[in-house]
Amino acid sequence: MELEILKQIWDEADESSTTKYDREKLWFLASQKSNDLINKMKRNLFVELTLVIISFCSVAVYYFIAFHGALSEVSWVYMTLCAFFIVYFIVKYRLLQKMQCFTCQVKSHLETQLVHLQKLVRFYLISGTAMIPILLIFFFWLLREKQLYINMMSREQIAYFIIYTTVITIFMWFINKWWVNKLYGRHIQRLRSMLKEMSEENM
Repeated sequence: MELEILKQIWDEADESSTTKYDREKLWFLASQKSNDLINKMKRNLFVELTLVIISFCSVAVYYFIAFHGALSEVSWVYMTLCAFFIVYFIVKYRLLQKMQCFTCQVKSHLETQLVHLQKLVRFYLISGTAMIPILLIFFFWLLREKQLYINMMSREQIAYFIIYTTVITIFMWFINKWWVNKLYGRHIQRLRSMLKEMSEENM
C-alpha cells in the first residue's frame, strides 16, 4: 500500500476521532509498506549472494587448475573474498530481519536500523571498489614473483599501470554505486521518506 493511501486514511479521520487506535492502525499500515521494501532488499541480497558465490568460486576453481596450479594463490585470495562477502551478507540479512520486528515500535525501530543498514551499504560500496586496485596490484606482484609475463618494467610502463588502475577504479566506483543504489539505496530512501512524511502527518 502506497504512502498516499496511508495519508488519505489519516486525513479522513476527524480530529475528534484521531484516537490511539487510529494512530496504531496508521503505523501498522506503514509497517506493512516497510516490510514490502525490506522483502525486496532481502530478495536482492539472495540474488547478489548467489552471483558472488558462483563468480568467485568459478575464478578460484579456474586458477587452481590453470597454469598447472602456478597461480593457486589467486584462488585462495578469491576464496577469502568469497568468505568475507558471505559473512557480510549474513550480517545484512540479520539486520533486515530485525527491521521486520512486529513487536517493536515501528518508527523508532526502523530509524535506528536504517542508520545501521546505510552504514553497511556504504561499507559495501567502498570495500567493493577498493577491491579492484588491490586485486590489480596483487596480480601484478604475483606475476612478477612467479616470473610470468612481467619482467622489469620501465617508469613509463609503471605510469601506464597506475593510470590504468586509477581509471578502472573510478569507472567501477560509478558502476558499483549504480548497482548498490538499484538493489538497496533506492529502497532505503523510500523507507526514510515514508517515515519522515508519516512523522509530519502525525504532528
